[in-house]
Amino acid sequence: MKLFSKKEAKPELPPLKFPEFPKEEPKIPAYEQGISPAEAASIKQAITMPGLEIPIRKPMPVRPTFTEKPAYTAPEHERETQKRGQTLFIKMERYKEAIIKMEHIKETISEAEKILRKLDEIKRQEDEELARWHQDLEVIKSKILSIDNSLFEG
Repeated sequence: MKLFSKKEAKPELPPLKFPEFPKEEPKIPAYEQGISPAEAASIKQAITMPGLEIPIRKPMPVRPTFTEKPAYTAPEHERETQKRGQTLFIKMERYKEAIIKMEHIKETISEAEKILRKLDEIKRQEDEELARWHQDLEVIKSKILSIDNSLFEG
């Protein structure tokens, strides 16, 4: 049973079909809906009048909180690549090979599971047979004891 082979038949994949997405029209903010351009200009002028100061609150930045350690931390050389903004490319042939090998590994694991189930069944049958032998042996011992008692008492 070989796990990895040099050449395997590669399945042909169907061509990709990308969905058509609807084009969105630019949204008009709710505060500008139903306002004429003249009204909007007068509002802007009133806001920008000198002496009129409206405090503007900036939203607090939200920092993610992690309750546990991330599952994967990239090695230092990968983090450097990410900092520099470089993109990592993988050849499709290598990716397809990895997919094929993963499928083969899954098949091997399922075969091993079947074998283990069969071994469990055999072990269960063996345990039942041993229990019957123990019972038979106890019955034989009790009969011998009763014979022995009847011979030497009488």
